[in-house]
Parts: sequence; C-alpha cells; structure tokens
Amino acid sequence: HFERVTWLCVDDGYEASTVDVSLKRLPGGELDYDHPTELLWYNHLAGVSFGFPGSLGEDRRKLPHGLLGLADQFREVGLRPALWVGLQVSKHSPIAQQHPDWFHSQEVGDHRLLDVSIPEVRQQIEHVFKTYFGSGKIEGLKLDFWSNLFEETDLKFSHPEKTAAEWREWLFAMIRSYLPEDGFFSIACTIASGAPFLAPWVDSYRFGEDMRDGNWEDIKT
Repeated sequence: HFERVTWLCVDDGYEASTVDVSLKRLPGGELDYDHPTELLWYNHLAGVSFGFPGSLGEDRRKLPHGLLGLADQFREVGLRPALWVGLQVSKHSPIAQQHPDWFHSQEVGDHRLLDVSIPEVRQQIEHVFKTYFGSGKIEGLKLDFWSNLFEETDLKFSHPEKTAAEWREWLFAMIRSYLPEDGFFSIACTIASGAPFLAPWVDSYRFGEDMRDGNWEDIKT
C-alpha cells in the first residue's frame, strides 16, 4: 500500500548455516533481539558461498519455495525483488573448509576473503549471479562486505596479471550483465570507498552503519 515503493530487498539471513542462529520471538511476534546470537550469525556468515555448488544453500525452513519463489511472490503484489549478497565468507563455512586455496591468507574477524584472481573462484561467483539474477529472476542487488576483497593494501593475488582495481571492474561488470537494464545495484560500505570510480556500474551506495550501531557524528565526518 506504499504507492511510491518499487523495490523490496531481502536482507541477510536466508542462507543455511552450520549453527542454529535463529533469533527467538516474543509472545507478540517481535524479535527478541540478542547481540550474542547476532554475533554467532555474523561469525558463520555464508555470504556469496551459499550458492556455490556443494554449499549448504538456502535455509528452506525459512523459505520453503526458495529465494526465486519468494521473488515471484514479490512480483505478484507489484514489487520488484532485490537481494542482499555479501562477498566475505566465514572460515567456519563448508566452502572455506573444503577449498582453503580459494582464499587470501588475510582474515577479517572470522571471515575469509575470496581470491577473485583464481579462475575457479570467478566461476563460482558468476554461477551465483547467473542462477539468482540471470534472465530477470531477481532484479536488484545490495552488495555488502565486498571492498576488503580489493582495497586491502597488502592483498597478494594468486594470479597477479591484473590489479585489484581491474579485478573489481571484472566483478561489477559481470554483476551488471546479469541485471536487467533498469535493474538496481547498490553497494553497502561504512565509508564511501572508491564510489566515484564505481559509477559506471553502481546506482547507489550506503554511507554509514546499521541504525542501531550508527552515530550522527560519524556520518557528519
């Protein structure tokens, strides 16, 4: 009933996990928000690897018809579907355990960073975007936890024939190729890192933190 709303974006929490990270609900149905539980979820974040062949995939307890079925339901009520995707992968995830050679040595907390210079890694990432966004299935994207894969100053790519900026360009051009021409591509980051250089592919970026963590003084700086 919000006539100016066009897009509905599914945020994180749709991936299956090796641990139960479900938040409890209060008698009225609202979430019993619990920081230790969220931290547990964050540390086991599957990120883009949820869609790699051999991964745990989607959480079918939450989404019995899957993400693509949910996207169809959004369209049925006149909204365009969008999806949050994060590029960092938990070191506890099956993919990180099975293919440690696909990752940089650096870690960000409990997260590992995929090395996009490795052909198999690019194939896996592209598989996800082709599966979920190709042929107009999901039409919008909010990309999160991506900048560390390219903007850490001491990254050493396994195949150094391209720079980090060139690998980043590969990623964004590939993503755009699977979105409709009028699709929506947003990036999330704490600071507007590199935003002017991403303008050919990206429609918007988020500057700041999640609302409960945010600070207007930080935003103003």
